[in-house]
Amino acid sequence: MKVDVKVLFICGILFYLILPFVVWKFVKNRRIRNCLAIIYFIGFLAVLIGGVFSKPIITRESVTIRFLYTDNWFSSKFSLKPSTQQDTILNLLILIPIGIMVCYFNCKKSFWKQLKLLFVVGLLFGLGIEGLQFILPINRYVQLFDVICNCLSVVIGGLMTMFWVKVLRLW
Repeated sequence: MKVDVKVLFICGILFYLILPFVVWKFVKNRRIRNCLAIIYFIGFLAVLIGGVFSKPIITRESVTIRFLYTDNWFSSKFSLKPSTQQDTILNLLILIPIGIMVCYFNCKKSFWKQLKLLFVVGLLFGLGIEGLQFILPINRYVQLFDVICNCLSVVIGGLMTMFWVKVLRLW
């Protein structure tokens, strides 16, 4: 499947960064806000699952998503270093919405409690994703560096949310 890079970039910015904060600022009803947050999270999980089961190839013109399956279960290779710069960037960005959700549903906790929770959730998601890549018959490498990047991604999303919540409350 090929997608135009500009369209993908614009949709990604809207979905990942702008939509959650627009909902946070302008939707006052807590129930509606929670429903929108759950819908957002389900959409994100669909994108995440697609990412786990595929290997995107990004060029200047398009993004091609290949779904690569093998017949071998529990046969992934292990690596301690990132395979490409593209994979590192994707792993640093992919779980930002998880950090946003964690802070959204735990906004009453102190900064340090939120930070600990973000770290634990990021570590669990990173280990879960790499565990799926090891167990399932897909042609992906299991990399410790990806777990670290995924954990940082959740923390970045949470810190970004904490910052914007403070800004929006002052505004």
